[in-house]
Amino acid sequence: MATLIHAQQYCTDLAKTIVYNQTKSFSLDEQQAITKADFCSEEYRKDGSARAAQIEASYKVFSMGGSANESQIREEQKKQCEGRFGDHWSKNIKSNDARTASTDALSIVGECLKLNAKGMRPGMTMAGDGSHFTLELDWNPSVPSNLVIHHVGPRSFEAYKCSAQTGNGANRVFRTVTSSTDVRTTVGTAESFLLACDRPSETRVVDGESITCFKETLLLVATNGPSATLRLPKACTPDMPGKRAANIEQRLKQAEEALAAARSQLNSLIADNKESQSKLEQLKADLAKQVKEFVVPTKDIERANCTNGDLACLAGTHRACETRGYEGGFPQEWGTDVHYIVCVGPKR
Repeated sequence: MATLIHAQQYCTDLAKTIVYNQTKSFSLDEQQAITKADFCSEEYRKDGSARAAQIEASYKVFSMGGSANESQIREEQKKQCEGRFGDHWSKNIKSNDARTASTDALSIVGECLKLNAKGMRPGMTMAGDGSHFTLELDWNPSVPSNLVIHHVGPRSFEAYKCSAQTGNGANRVFRTVTSSTDVRTTVGTAESFLLACDRPSETRVVDGESITCFKETLLLVATNGPSATLRLPKACTPDMPGKRAANIEQRLKQAEEALAAARSQLNSLIADNKESQSKLEQLKADLAKQVKEFVVPTKDIERANCTNGDLACLAGTHRACETRGYEGGFPQEWGTDVHYIVCVGPKR
């Protein structure tokens, strides 16, 4: 049976294979956020738990691959976690897949360590697109004994194409698996059991491009000794389809162009409005220069009978405006003592 340190290492590697396989195209920012959420999930204690293994694996990212003792990891947590532990950092992860990755990985590490403690070492390889996986269980207990396998694989093999191998070397036996009966076997000490499966898929068309997704798979391990459950997340390929990505990029470009055009139109309207306001103010100023109302004493307009509005009064009004620098004018309202007249310009 592997030492605890080695077990923690290959269990975190197993989690990476299952959760962070090539079908999960996490961005650099998401990867960094996931690592920080793992590292700051709780204050580190060297107790051999799945959480401790996860924190130790994350520490290697911050230390550029180095290992450390408990005090060194705690010191790094002081720098990175800002005194905040728990789900604070996972809540900052935007993508739902990325947010659940940390939880999925922790579950796998925990199940793996549980199996290892009883003499079983699980290992897995996965196809880059998530379509195929191979699970291998090495049996090497501290006290030699036979392992009776009741079930290894999905609950039902109906939608899967699987094959199983038992034994080692020349004793290795290969069989096609169509039901749980085909995986029932006995494995001796230092022997292994291997299950290889193609996962069921579903295809849909999005923006003119086909997307193939391989369904989530729940792998059950049931024996007369250790038992566990390993969850393989749903995997889709391509993660960001070519045509779909191109369509999204084109839409973004069109949106940016439309926004730029709207901004330009708005600026033009603002400029036109400012120009119109300026012209209006200028027109008002020009009119103010050309038309002005005056109140003048009757004595300033010749002829006493001007109050009757005769031609002489009109002529007097005109001359009154000329003396004030305007081209002429006309009476607006008659009075006994004063007249209201309007002079028009332009003022000379």
